[in-house]
Amino acid sequence: MVAFCSDLTAVAEITSVASQGTNFQRGREYRSLANLKIIEGIKGCKTGDTVLLEYDNGLGCPNVLYSTGERCLVFACLMTNGHYHTFNTYYGKALIEGDTSKGVAEGDLNGKLEAVIARIKGILDGNKI
Repeated sequence: MVAFCSDLTAVAEITSVASQGTNFQRGREYRSLANLKIIEGIKGCKTGDTVLLEYDNGLGCPNVLYSTGERCLVFACLMTNGHYHTFNTYYGKALIEGDTSKGVAEGDLNGKLEAVIARIKGILDGNKI
């Protein structure tokens, strides 16, 4: 499961997004920056933290896009600059609608958010749920 390999796992709200420009000479793969407010820290963060997450703005594929106001379950890896990036592209983000997590594939990230979080915590604690 992606939770094992990610440095940060959390339910987060995207509070802002901003372009980092298109200066390809900088050698940067990512072009946009999302500011995340942690609603529920699961791994590598605490509730109330804010983190910066870099992401491709759609110029490359595969990519994961973020929009201000979204709530999502995020699996992210720490970068050398202190920012994060989405782990494992599409599987590193599950959009939350109401009380339901909507991952990109059938399985562990789909369903009632409370149950999804319980499964993640159980797996991280070494229990199969």
